Amino acid sequence: RETPMKRSLDRLLASRLFRYALAGAGTTLVNFGAFALLTWFSVDYVLANTAAFAVSVAFAFVVNERYVFQVKSTNARVLGKRWLQFVVLRVSSYASDMGLMLLLVGVLEWDALVGKISVNFLVIAINYAVSKYYIFRTQGDSP
Repeated sequence: RETPMKRSLDRLLASRLFRYALAGAGTTLVNFGAFALLTWFSVDYVLANTAAFAVSVAFAFVVNERYVFQVKSTNARVLGKRWLQFVVLRVSSYASDMGLMLLLVGVLEWDALVGKISVNFLVIAINYAVSKYYIFRTQGDSP
């Protein structure tokens, strides 16, 4: 017998936006975990951060493709193109994040945490939209 709680959970998990939030939380954990592990082994923090970013982007790609947007890539060329687009998006997001932080905190003298939170909301929204309507686009998606 299906309970109201089970129905609510099923509805929540059917929401692409909710799955995207879960994937983002998982990606953040992978990023922090990789960074912590590498720095524990005395890897320089810059190298550790770069490696953690790379690992978390790979993780995010797999999770977004398979679970968030539920796109099945069977063609290696299509998969490669989608991977390249995703990496370009994430590297662009990182550059945008840094640029906006430099503007808000360095130039406009916002509080760093307020700036980071504001920038993250913007970057997450843009990443979701580009992922949904461009990189992982399916038949029913339209901008």
